[in-house]
Amino acid sequence: MGQFEYVMVLVSIIVGLGIAHILLGIGGIIDRLSRKDDRLELSLAHFTWLADPARIWQPRNFGVLIVES
Repeated sequence: MGQFEYVMVLVSIIVGLGIAHILLGIGGIIDRLSRKDDRLELSLAHFTWLADPARIWQPRNFGVLIVES
């Protein structure tokens, strides 16, 4: 295997762990919503993040200057 395959295996593991973390969070939310004694509290930061998720995932230019020759 070349370097690319090793890197892609590592990236796949990291992405898989990220997806598992997101699914655990969603499961926790569903579990909390199913109980009647607990309230789900959303702060202004949570609401802002939920209201416009596309804004978070937009690509950003971190001051990288691309010079075409």
